[in-house]
Amino acid sequence: MNIDQFIERIESLTSTVESNQPNNMWQFGIERLVESLRRELRGTNLADNLQYQIDGSLVSILAPDYLLYQNYGVAGALGNKKGARPDEFSDNYTHKYGMKKPPADVFERYGEDLKFAIQQSVYQFGIAPKGWFTREELETQYIQLVQSFIEDNNI
Repeated sequence: MNIDQFIERIESLTSTVESNQPNNMWQFGIERLVESLRRELRGTNLADNLQYQIDGSLVSILAPDYLLYQNYGVAGALGNKKGARPDEFSDNYTHKYGMKKPPADVFERYGEDLKFAIQQSVYQFGIAPKGWFTREELETQYIQLVQSFIEDNNI
């Protein structure tokens, strides 16, 4: 079942089930997906900053911007030396500071001696991608979770 067929099935089911059931269905899927992402990001402060939002059948994962920078990598001012790839959400290689240096303050936790060196390295060479997830993987996993909810609850 592709995503369009899945959406059609959900829309047809929504009119036949109790009014609170679809919200439970979306919530079940997104809670499990966010739990899975938190496990993947274990050991980073990103894991603690993941949230989700449900608005009808629209489901969103809310996370700090730098999740995408770390996942897909960032091209530096001297080119794509670290293998950054465009993120699937914006087709953008560069960090939000464009061709300016990122502020040194974001590297404060590494200490006064290292923060300027890290700032310069990110500016020139970028950030290598971590590759925690792809958009397709997230969508597929979410569809599978909601499908299991539908099957388990005989909807």
